[in-house]
Amino acid sequence: MSFRQIFLPILVGLTILMVLSVSGGVRDGDLVDIGSFEKFIWSSPSGLTEYLERCPNSDRSGKSSVPAGGLSQFTLVGSFGDISIKGSDGDRIEIDHTITVFADTSEQAAEYLSQCHISEELRDDRLDVILTEPADRPAHIRGVFANYEILIPHGLSVDVSNQVGEVSITDYQGGVALENGFMPTTVRNVTGTLTVNARHGPLSVENLTGSADISVGFAKVNVTGIEGNAKISVEHCDSAVVGGVTGSVDIKNQFSNLRISDIGGFVNLDSRHGSVTASGISGPIDISAEFCDVELSRVTETVDVTASHGQVSIGLVKDPSATGGYSIRTQVSSGKTISDVPLDETEIARGTRRATGVYGSGAIPVTVCNEYGNIRLRLVN
Repeated sequence: MSFRQIFLPILVGLTILMVLSVSGGVRDGDLVDIGSFEKFIWSSPSGLTEYLERCPNSDRSGKSSVPAGGLSQFTLVGSFGDISIKGSDGDRIEIDHTITVFADTSEQAAEYLSQCHISEELRDDRLDVILTEPADRPAHIRGVFANYEILIPHGLSVDVSNQVGEVSITDYQGGVALENGFMPTTVRNVTGTLTVNARHGPLSVENLTGSADISVGFAKVNVTGIEGNAKISVEHCDSAVVGGVTGSVDIKNQFSNLRISDIGGFVNLDSRHGSVTASGISGPIDISAEFCDVELSRVTETVDVTASHGQVSIGLVKDPSATGGYSIRTQVSSGKTISDVPLDETEIARGTRRATGVYGSGAIPVTVCNEYGNIRLRLVN
C-alpha cells in the first residue's frame, strides 16, 4: 500500500473529527475509534448516522409549501444531512424535512429539538432555506441533522451548500450551483448551467444540457453526457471518468487516474502526478503533463503534447485516407522516440533528439515533446 493510500483516509478522518468538534458533534470524553470514522467516511451516506446511533435522539418531521411566483432563485444552506431536490411542473416549492437531534439523553435531545426549526426567508426574488438553532449549542448535544426532500418548479436558479450528507439534484430545468463536503453528490437529467464542488466525496454528473464547471477531490468522479462545454478540476481521485461531452473540455488533473472519451470539441488538459488515457476525441488536443503517463487512442485532429517524467503513447490511424495522414514532430530529452512511422532523427543537443516525418499527406500536425520519458507512436486501425 502506498503512502498516499494510507495518509489520505487518516487526513480525511482527522478533518471530519475537527468539523464535528467545532459543530458540537463530538465532545470531550467521547469515544472515537478509527473503525467508526472509516465507516462514516467511505461507506454509504448513513455512515454518520451509524456512528451516532449509540446516542439517544429525537426527531421531528414537517412539510411546507411556498408559492414560486415572483421567485428567480432558491438557496439551501445545509450542514449535516441528506438533500434531495427534483424538478416539478407545479407552481409551488414543496419542502419535506426531518430534523434529528443527538444528545446524552432523550430528554435533552427533545428539549433542544423544540428550539430548532427550518427557516424559510423571502428576500426579494429569492427564497432562503436554512436550519436555525440556538446560537450556543450545549455540550450534551452531540449533533443535529436536517434531511430534505424538495420539489422545485423548473426555471429557478438553485444554489445548495452542504457539509456532510448525500446530495442529489435530478430532473430539473434551471441553473444549479452545488457545493458538498463529504458523501456522494449526484446531478442527473438537468438542463441549465451547472457549477459543482464536491470536496471529499464521490461525484456523478449524468445527462446535463448546458455548460459545466466541476471540481472534485479525494473520491471517484463520473461525468458522462454533457451537451455543452465543461471545465473540470480533479484532485487525488483514484478514478476520474469524463465522457460524452459534445463541446470542448478544459481539465486540470492532480494525483488522479483520468479517463477521457467521446469528446466533440477541443481538449485542453493540464495533468500532474497521475495518468491520462483518452479516446474518441473529435477536436484538437493540447496536453501539458508532469510525472504522468499519457495515452491517446486514434487521434484525428491536431495534437500538441508537452510532457516530462512520464511516458507518452499516441495512436495514429493506419489508413491515411481516413484522416489525411500526419505531420509529425517529436523531441525527447533523456528518452527516445519509438515510432511505427519512419522518422528522420537528429541530435540537437547532448541527450536531446528531434524527429520529423510525414505519414500520408500530412494533414494533421502531431507535436510531442518529452523530458525524462519516451514517446511511442503507434499505427492503429
